[in-house]
Amino acid sequence: MLATHKYALPPASQTVIERYFHQHFSSGDINWRGRKPDDDKIHRLAARADGLLIWAATARLLVTNKFDTRYPHEILDQILSSEEKVVNQKDGAEDGQLERLYRGAISTLFPPHIRGMLRNFLAATVVLQEALPIGEFADLSGIPGPAAEEIHQRLAALQTQGDPKTNLISPAIQRFHASFVEFITTESDDQASQAISTTEAHYMLANRCLEIVFVELLQSFRGKTCTYRELRGVEPYAVKFWPLHFSSGTPRQRLAPPSGTVGMDLISDEAMHRWTTLFLPCIAARFQAGHNSLDGIQNASRLPHDSSHLIWGLGMR
Repeated sequence: MLATHKYALPPASQTVIERYFHQHFSSGDINWRGRKPDDDKIHRLAARADGLLIWAATARLLVTNKFDTRYPHEILDQILSSEEKVVNQKDGAEDGQLERLYRGAISTLFPPHIRGMLRNFLAATVVLQEALPIGEFADLSGIPGPAAEEIHQRLAALQTQGDPKTNLISPAIQRFHASFVEFITTESDDQASQAISTTEAHYMLANRCLEIVFVELLQSFRGKTCTYRELRGVEPYAVKFWPLHFSSGTPRQRLAPPSGTVGMDLISDEAMHRWTTLFLPCIAARFQAGHNSLDGIQNASRLPHDSSHLIWGLGMR
């Protein structure tokens, strides 16, 4: 296995960040209502970025956020006056600077009544293995469709990759900057925000995938005879990825959700065999098509390994 190393990018200069803001704030896409920021305000904003281009990009997205009822110049003033600029130091002060920006963005973008669903939404995307249409993602995550769509649209203000207008929900690392993914999965001193556990997120999706496959699909008349190509909605995802979510979501190789409706000890040998007939043609087709066919699937190299061990273990029950 090749060794990898992370190298910190050098900070952008004050001049570069000022040019960045001038270019985007003069594009004509923002209605400043006669309050377009002058050179002094641009200079102060660039200084606030402190060399972090991702901070500058996020601030620009927040200014253009359609869900914020304030005028653009009011959003900009709030960013500038939020707190005194933290100078980069060896103790990682720049990380704290991004954390404050992200925390403020979430409190502004999402009303309190929706933040619980926001956390579930983000948890699901952190471990999601491939992009799904909003409706299928809502079914998988257990979030009501309208709420999932609203959260998806509001998160566009923090999106740095991909098309913000798409109706597909992508894995978090394919949509957001790595610093934001780190922010939502790392414990902090702020008691109001609880970090997302990837193990718990896998556990959540594993529960739902097991229910989709072994309760809703395989106990139906259609599920007893259909082929993989005839699966509907989120069923293909659940068939493909429940072993991965299962193995990543529990250290004890046992999954028994609170409802008690699905658990490994409740799945019959017949149902497991039926699932295998759906799963193996799917994964075989992907590998026959070549490595590139797995683009967009996180941890793809683990899937056959985890699944083969899981199938073998279940066969030994």
